[in-house]
Amino acid sequence: MYQALIADKKFESPETKEVLRYKEALWLGLDRMKSKPFITTNLCIELVQKIKGNTA
Repeated sequence: MYQALIADKKFESPETKEVLRYKEALWLGLDRMKSKPFITTNLCIELVQKIKGNTA
């Protein structure tokens, strides 16, 4: 996990990919909350799409 964050490498471990997607979703949510300080349905959908790694 540490190597993936520091080196910006692509790791094939599903667990590592999942943790990195959660990290990206967390930062995305924080950025969105700075511009609009409330939670919307669209924000929730966007975060779930980021975590799942698709736009379905």
